[in-house]
Amino acid sequence: MNKQFDWSTVEVIETTPTKFKTNKSAVSARKPFVILDLAEMAKVAAALNTPAQLFVWAWIIHQTKKRNSKAIAVSNSALADYGISRKVKAAALNRMKMAGLISIEQVAGASPVVKVLRRKL
Repeated sequence: MNKQFDWSTVEVIETTPTKFKTNKSAVSARKPFVILDLAEMAKVAAALNTPAQLFVWAWIIHQTKKRNSKAIAVSNSALADYGISRKVKAAALNRMKMAGLISIEQVAGASPVVKVLRRKL
């Protein structure tokens, strides 16, 4: 049952690509998501105490991919939209920094700028 396909019988035709219509309501209804490296996630989970702290990591990774940058500002209000308090954010950032997962640049009166430090696991 292992037949080889005879490519000499294939006829190639040219086509004009069609433009897809974008449904603006569908685009705005898209939910944010994040793809995580499982080995990295296991290391991060071991360094953090709570699911809320782990969410902070997932949010940071989402933002770095979205902005195509290893460094992002982590504001209280952005995380508050997901029910994460400033205290949980601060604890998560502190534990991630101690574990060597991130570096933090703190500027007085501004959100901390977090840089993800990724190494081969």
